[in-house]
Amino acid sequence: MKTIYWVLGFVLLTTGTAFSAPLTAPEYFAMGLQLYTAKDYQGGYYAYEAGLKQDPNNAAGYQGLGDCLYGLGRQSEALGAFQQSLVLNPNNPQLATFVKSFKPLDTIAVETNKTKVVYTDEELGISTPTPTAQGVTTVSHAEAKYGLFKDGWIRGYAGYDYAVLGNLISGVQAWGPDFVANGEPGNTPTNSVGNSGIRAGAEIGLNVDKSNTLSINVENVWTQNESYNNGASATDPTLQTGSFQPNLTSVTLNYTVDFITSKSAKTYFTFGAGYYHATVNALVVTPYPNAGLQSVGLSVPATISGTFTGDVLGGTLGVGQILAIGDSFGLEFSARVRFATFGQMTASSLTSNGQSVPAPTGGFVLVTDNSNTINMSGGTTNLGGEIDVDTFAGVGTTDNVMTLDYSGFYSDLSFNFYF
Repeated sequence: MKTIYWVLGFVLLTTGTAFSAPLTAPEYFAMGLQLYTAKDYQGGYYAYEAGLKQDPNNAAGYQGLGDCLYGLGRQSEALGAFQQSLVLNPNNPQLATFVKSFKPLDTIAVETNKTKVVYTDEELGISTPTPTAQGVTTVSHAEAKYGLFKDGWIRGYAGYDYAVLGNLISGVQAWGPDFVANGEPGNTPTNSVGNSGIRAGAEIGLNVDKSNTLSINVENVWTQNESYNNGASATDPTLQTGSFQPNLTSVTLNYTVDFITSKSAKTYFTFGAGYYHATVNALVVTPYPNAGLQSVGLSVPATISGTFTGDVLGGTLGVGQILAIGDSFGLEFSARVRFATFGQMTASSLTSNGQSVPAPTGGFVLVTDNSNTINMSGGTTNLGGEIDVDTFAGVGTTDNVMTLDYSGFYSDLSFNFYF
């Protein structure tokens, strides 16, 4: 009865109606593979036969037809289909080996204890039968022994990170010329700045189809410390130093599309968007706190410390390469750019000389000097832009709220597990 339904369905599909168009050859082949995988060999045979009428030079179509005929017990016809596939595509060593050793023994059984068909991967593509010592036939894809095409994966990764940082670095660098211009005693002012960091994270992903994936990343970036020193000794009352340690944490949703794929490797393009959280741990030793800090009770001189935070939505773009290691593991190399700029960095409290100072209305913020010059006895020196700590209420007179630009680029190496 099932065969009758398939015959009727096949006639409708191949003849079409006034309201629908016939399927294309690739659609028939895809239908044939699905039916064969479900052990509906008769239905698969009809679908492959219809596809070959439209595309009679398709080697994969003849091989699929042969698989269905073999499942139906029509082994002599299956051998003919396999041979025709090899005529069209001689570069199929597994099929050629099977055909060479194949001795048809036609039966009417759809499946016997001597014939077992197993698909290890449901991708569309060419399947190749390989005889085993027990006479059991296993059908598998060329990619089946690799893990890249499984449903999902998890990976851990680590690598190099470069962050622009913008006003944070320029604000630290500006203190050196300021110290020199103001004639501070002691040694030559110094600073230590840079954009480099390390990053590490984890990802879990899902293959949407053969070439498209979705994944979620959780990662952290540890960027190098930015610091300055006016060169005075620790016992000198004019000692002033600053240290600013930035870090970045993110959670992103990523979409990836493969544009070069082989049985053991993938090259992909990816873009993502997500939530970014930045922190800057600040420690400033200064003999001259600004008016904004003195207004909330900070003593002079002061050792000021605090953690400043910011949140923003950002995104990434990148490319990568995955190399398979067996059926469950892989190595991945990627390079990406990040877009994440924080409009302000605020703290809910500070510690001054060991005492906690609650934030006034608006909180404490990292700021940069908005003046362009400093008047000296010998003339005017172009300065400005020094990083400092202030109250939000004090911004707008001599300072600007500092912008932290955590945009940049990064690369990493990861170890993937596929499941």
